[in-house]
Amino acid sequence: MALVPMRNVLLFPHVLLPITVGRSKSLEAIHYVMQTKAKLLIVLQKNSAEDDPGQEGLASIGTLATVVRELAAAEGQIHVVCQGIQRVRIVELLPQYPFLAARIEF
Repeated sequence: MALVPMRNVLLFPHVLLPITVGRSKSLEAIHYVMQTKAKLLIVLQKNSAEDDPGQEGLASIGTLATVVRELAAAEGQIHVVCQGIQRVRIVELLPQYPFLAARIEF
């Protein structure tokens, strides 16, 4: 599951939330999700100052979401509107992808 860590933003199930994505790994995750029509995992990161959090820097529970809309923004950022589907638990991060990806359990 492609994962986007969020600084100080929570997405709950059944909620629409606009987010701005700018980190390179997060941009890769959004592009992957848009191309494959896959779901996206939104997770709160524990330390908002950290640029590349590992599993210990992320909350263990996140929200599975669909990307409803994507809009290009200035300076290499993307605005996306996500709809929360359900809460999931991160089992482990998967290192073989160019973006953060996780194995999850429902």
